[in-house]
Amino acid sequence: MKLTTKLLVAAAVLAGAQGLALTSASAAVPIFYAKCPVNVNVDSDTRGTVRVNGRVAIVRKVNAQYYEARAGRVVYSISGRPGEVSVSYTGPGRANGICQVQEPPRPPARPVRPAAGTPSPDAQACLRAVTQQSNN
Repeated sequence: MKLTTKLLVAAAVLAGAQGLALTSASAAVPIFYAKCPVNVNVDSDTRGTVRVNGRVAIVRKVNAQYYEARAGRVVYSISGRPGEVSVSYTGPGRANGICQVQEPPRPPARPVRPAAGTPSPDAQACLRAVTQQSNN
């Protein structure tokens, strides 16, 4: 093999290994939503991305059931499996605590609107009342 071909193959193998390591490190993080003291929210999504107050954290897999997510100078310890997750944190100056794992907040329900051109039942009642009142 030529030197350039060997370099290309080596680069491809290295890139594939790095991609695999990043995927496996974050993909198995269980999905959770936790509230921590001082209005800090920590959550993960289906892709294993961990966010602290909406900002993506750096995740390190320690073993199959333990991960560490770093956001700034605070490390969030995530342990357990889906449905049995616990989250704690350690920060500067020995600051530490336990976060409360909860159900994720649901987005507000969208109001059901009638089809375009069809007044709602309330609007129809209002129109009838105006018609009766004005004899029009």
